[in-house]
Amino acid sequence: MITILQAVAGHLFTLPGFDFLPQGVQDAIGQVVRVVKAAAPAIKDTAPEVATAVTFAIGASTAAAILPLANSANNIRYLFQFLRQDLLSALGLERKRKAWGTVYSAQTKKPIPFAKVELLGPDSRVLEARITDTSGRYGFLVNPGSSDRQIVEIQLRARKDGYTFPAAGITPPNDTILYSNVYIGGIATINARALADFDLPMDEIRPRIPVPGKKPRVTLNNIGSILLNSGFYVGLVTVPLAVITAPSIIHVALLVFFLGLNVPRVAGLTAKPYGVVVDDLTGNPLSFALVTLNNAYGKRIAFTVADERGRYFLLVPKGDYTISAYTPATIVPARNFTRQFTTGKGWVRQKLRF
Repeated sequence: MITILQAVAGHLFTLPGFDFLPQGVQDAIGQVVRVVKAAAPAIKDTAPEVATAVTFAIGASTAAAILPLANSANNIRYLFQFLRQDLLSALGLERKRKAWGTVYSAQTKKPIPFAKVELLGPDSRVLEARITDTSGRYGFLVNPGSSDRQIVEIQLRARKDGYTFPAAGITPPNDTILYSNVYIGGIATINARALADFDLPMDEIRPRIPVPGKKPRVTLNNIGSILLNSGFYVGLVTVPLAVITAPSIIHVALLVFFLGLNVPRVAGLTAKPYGVVVDDLTGNPLSFALVTLNNAYGKRIAFTVADERGRYFLLVPKGDYTISAYTPATIVPARNFTRQFTTGKGWVRQKLRF
């Protein structure tokens, strides 16, 4: 493989039409060729070691992301159902659904990942089931079956160990600024061509308690996540190279392991850089603050809720945005914070201070 790589690099200059390329392009290609020819022996010697180190680092990161979610047999089953669902969509073997509704905690307002949502008919027969993604979102296309009716009746049900549905004490259709189409059970009447886009509140059986004064290590985490995500691309090159340059059962197993580890990554279960919401009066992180993101036209394109340690995660395309944070309903008087910023594609890492 390395010999072929060197040979191809060496013959680039003799390809028809090469002389007609701009001189700057020729010089850049020449530089790449020299690097490839010089580095080829080193790649051959170091690929297996680098591949092994990268794979185990990604394995540790994936385990750290998955273990807190795999706290019961049912939740493990829902997690694997979601990974299967997401993988089939990524491979084009199943139609990808747009995520419209959200399953969330009635206490903290945080979206609930990997909950099972069932679409039922008026007779309580299950028509379809979906697993929410890492942001608690799910999507159904209502199928009226053989009926010609334009209006259909449906029911929805959410399941996840550690939670009960429906939540008590929630009055539809609104719940805070985040959820505007709340459903708490019963028969709902919608257009047959519409999406079932209800927000489903669930009660936590054991509500999470904020950790006062425990500050997240923002810089350390964000540097680590960048390194781990860079390691994925290094592994994408070195793991197959290890199999090609030094074929063995161990390296083939390493390749299979590496590919398997990155199924959760495709589904969003990976190390993420985060922003943090801070109470300026105390200097402490603000647990369960509500965070919204609007585009340059004022349209809300994303939202999230900070966790117990004030951390929040938002992934956006390149553009101009307005980010707003609001104190949770338990804090009186209510306060909010708004900032405009411009960012490239990636994770939002703004520090928001009330």
